Formats: sequence, structure tokens, C-alpha cells
Amino acid sequence: MRWLSLGNGELEVNLDSHGQIVCFYYPYVGQENQTSGNTNRIGFCHAGRFTWVDSCECDMGYLDDLMIGQTRLVLEPFEITFTDFVDDHEPLITRIISLKNYSNVKQDIRVFMHHNFSLFDNDVGDTGVFDPEHHAIVHYKGLRCVLAKLVDESGRGFDQYAVGKKTADVEGNIVQGTYLDAEDCSLSGNPIEQGFVDSVISIGLDVEPNSTAKLYYWLLAGKSVERVTSKARELVPSKAESDFSFIRSYWSKWLSRVGSPNLPPSVLRLYRRSLTVISSQCGRNGSIVASTDYSIERVSHDTYNYVWPRDAAYIANAMDMAGYPEYSLRLFEFASKVMERDGYFLQKYNSNGTLASSWHPWVSKYEGYLPIQEDETALMVWCLCEHYFTYGDIEKIARHY
Repeated sequence: MRWLSLGNGELEVNLDSHGQIVCFYYPYVGQENQTSGNTNRIGFCHAGRFTWVDSCECDMGYLDDLMIGQTRLVLEPFEITFTDFVDDHEPLITRIISLKNYSNVKQDIRVFMHHNFSLFDNDVGDTGVFDPEHHAIVHYKGLRCVLAKLVDESGRGFDQYAVGKKTADVEGNIVQGTYLDAEDCSLSGNPIEQGFVDSVISIGLDVEPNSTAKLYYWLLAGKSVERVTSKARELVPSKAESDFSFIRSYWSKWLSRVGSPNLPPSVLRLYRRSLTVISSQCGRNGSIVASTDYSIERVSHDTYNYVWPRDAAYIANAMDMAGYPEYSLRLFEFASKVMERDGYFLQKYNSNGTLASSWHPWVSKYEGYLPIQEDETALMVWCLCEHYFTYGDIEKIARHY
């Protein structure tokens, strides 16, 4: 189960019920899942005892219904909060970790962040490496790279790391890995591994009594090691705080188009949150994905990470009605590129516009048979007409009709 989705149309990240990253889609929403649906774990060591976050009490949701995730958990004597957001234009997710010590004595704590990537959504040929120049961990394979960085409020970087092999069971679930190295509260310092790899970074800090300390954590995706490492020095605490203020203002203004409809408060909040979630499933290239929940892949070896023209048309029309016409306009651009030469749509498409998996046969006893669902084509035409009736922007849609 994916509890929160955060995205900017290029990077889309799903979190589980304890704020752990389980899906990391780049460079398209729904394509490719750079974790293959496996969990990027979070752990803590306090008073010599190690705890994984999924054994903690936890509460999570969208902050004020914005595209900002907030996870609160209790690990006595700490109250820990994760605040997560994706940059408005870069494939970058930022996590601000607040650790409140509500005891009357100074407390030490060590935080562990695990990276469980399978780049290009496959488990062959990855490299994980410690980069001493930028004090970061980099996972790379060809045109897919992810850089991880963790610092405290002073900018001091992580003081422990490990990179190593992982193994999976027959269903693809990770059962052994470098994450287990964290359970003795100390990491090996192994600097590189290739193949089927994972990594962990860790930082320790002391928190004064009745005080709060912060950590800052980033995952930056890119298409080359040079690209992600060139941005590494920009990842500092002041940037995280200013980015948070900007993103909060950005999504507040985006939701302000909703206005003040005459709805019960609980319904209005659901409406606002629904708009936020829908936006997270929409790509910059116009793709609108049915669902980026990857959990069924273990059973069916397929997902709903596709653009069904029918579903996309319904969503685009709903966004038109809500006052967000840019989503349908981008969808029309996407649809014009994938439409078959004879004027129909096939069952579904990948987010990059290529033909997706299908269960429709290409042969039939009927003459002139096409492997299509008629409503997929009809509803896209309907959506275009409804958009025109609502907005009258013929100059933007005439070429698509």
C-alpha cells in the first residue's frame, strides 16, 4: 500500500505507511520505478538499541492538503517528524527530519537512511559508491543515477556509510542486504559494490533537553553521474528550508483556485487532497497514469502504471471542471502523438508514449477488427469537446480535432 504520492511530473515518489520510500519513478511518472517497489528503510539507534521505523507508532498525511508529506512518529524520548517534498522543477526530493527530545536530559540518537535502488527497474549491473569529493552516495547504471546526501544543521555530513550486495527471494522481496549492517548501530565503511546492491548512510547527533534538532536528506536523480554530482554542493540546510517555504507557497497558490465552495469542511478537504493526489499522477509530457501503486507487480508481473486514454480523459475533464485546464491541454498534446494513423487509440500507453502491455488479441473472426476499446477513443473526443465548451480556447485545441 502506498500512503502518499509526491511529484513534479518528472520525478514521482510514493511513501509507505511509515514514510519510507517504496517507489521512485524517474524520468516519467509511472516509468521507470528505480526501486522496483522495494523499501528504502529508515532506522534509529538510541541508547545502544536499534529500531526500524516500521516498528514505531506513526501518523502521516499531506500537510494542509498540499504536495508535502508529513510523517510523525514516537521513539521515546523523541518525537520525530519527516517533512517531504519534491522540487518544483528538478528531479529532487528533500526530507527535513526534526528530532524533538522531550526529556529533561541530553539524548543521543543515530539516524540511518537506506537506499534500495534497482535502476532501470531491473537488478542487473548497478553500482553503489561513496563519493568522497561531494560526501555523498551515488547509485548509477548507464543513464540513470541517484545521489544521496545527509547533513545536520551545521552542514556536517554523514559519519558512517556502507555499500554492499543484497539478495531477494523468488517473489522479488529483498531478504538480505547492507541494511542489516545497521542493526548493530555501526556501518562497515565499504565504499563500493556492483551488481545487485544497496547502501546505508548514518549520522549521529546529541539533542539538548526539551529541544529540537534537524537533519536534511536529499535524493537527486539524473541521467549522468556528472549531472547529479555537479548539484551536490548546492544541497545545504539553507536550501532545504528555503525550498520548503517556496513549495508550501507554490502549492498553496495552486490550491487557491478551488476557492471557497459551499461544502462541508471534511468534503472540502477531501476535494483539495484529491486534486493534489491527481496532480502527482500527471506527467509534464501530458501523460495521466491510472495508478503508480506498484504493489500488484509481485503477483501479476504488471502494474497500472499506464495511460489509458479513457481514464485519462475522465481525469482531464474533472480537472477542467475544477479549474485546472492545463492538464487536459497537455493530455491532448500527448494523445495527438500516440494516436494511430487511422484515428483511434489502442488500449494503453507507457508514460513515454510507447505502446504498453495489452490483453487484446490482434486476430478475430470479424472483418475489420481492431484490438481497441471503443470508449478509449470516443471519450478522448468527448473530453476535447467538453474542454472547448468550458473554456472556448479554440486556438489551443483546433489542431487536435
